[in-house]
Amino acid sequence: MVRELMAQRHIAENMLATAGGERRLTDILHISELLQEAGTQLESEHALVRWLAQQIADPNSNSSSQQMRLESDKHLVQIVTIHKSKGLEYPLVWLPFIANYRVQDQAFYHDRESFGGGARSQQRGVQR
Repeated sequence: MVRELMAQRHIAENMLATAGGERRLTDILHISELLQEAGTQLESEHALVRWLAQQIADPNSNSSSQQMRLESDKHLVQIVTIHKSKGLEYPLVWLPFIANYRVQDQAFYHDRESFGGGARSQQRGVQR
């Protein structure tokens, strides 16, 4: 119901256009999820309002449902299978076991910044 109202009124678009909008939008969606879950267990809208007032007055910081959520996970570490991505869209790709089938004296690091300076400048060897 909240998502439908937000879509009709373009609330998400308007909030995201403001400073801190992503944080506020995440909080509103989180509260709406908590209200929807509590609403299935309560008998009326008045009981739901009392429940919300009680949660605001006496928050349980140990409850996982009341922990503040991240507004975005774009800066988190992403684990992706090699079959899903070639790594071209990521600034750093780490393939820890890709060459385990052969013995190698050096590990190589590909530096995108020095790309174009010849094959030797593109990869730097690091002694193990």
